[in-house]
Amino acid sequence: NLSTEKLSKALGVISVARQQQAYVRRSEISSLIMPGAGQFMNHSPGAGALFLGGHLATVAGTLVGAYFLLPSNLQFGSINYFTDSFTNIHNAWMGHSFVDYLPSAAVLAGGMIVDHLIRHFAAENAGDLARTNIKNKKVTFQPEPFLLTHGPHGFGMGFGWRMRF
Repeated sequence: NLSTEKLSKALGVISVARQQQAYVRRSEISSLIMPGAGQFMNHSPGAGALFLGGHLATVAGTLVGAYFLLPSNLQFGSINYFTDSFTNIHNAWMGHSFVDYLPSAAVLAGGMIVDHLIRHFAAENAGDLARTNIKNKKVTFQPEPFLLTHGPHGFGMGFGWRMRF
């Protein structure tokens, strides 16, 4: 016979597990979107600064490298993108073959791959930090046995029925 107290306790345990899972996932997604954010969330500013710095350096380096590998007549010293006519700008870009753009495109592709790796490792590290914080009880959660389902109108009672007492 399942008593109300036992059911409430079991639902509380499940709710804590769900909150922990959501915390880990939120940490991972934060660092996937902005490397370092999950580390800052988990009180690891050194790692956060490293991931954020690596991301910013990669983005800046990729853009600068791609720009300087463009044909010289497309760089700002040769063409003024603010005052030249669209026809002049269009003709300057169309005056090159696909091969002329390959070095710049390769730098962009390489930068995207490196940034993807940084984001991946930052998300993985943020998840590990969150799990460690949970294990070491630096982050705790309270049982909420009636807050199991989540929908567009907030939380409702378990089993997906959205009942409220």
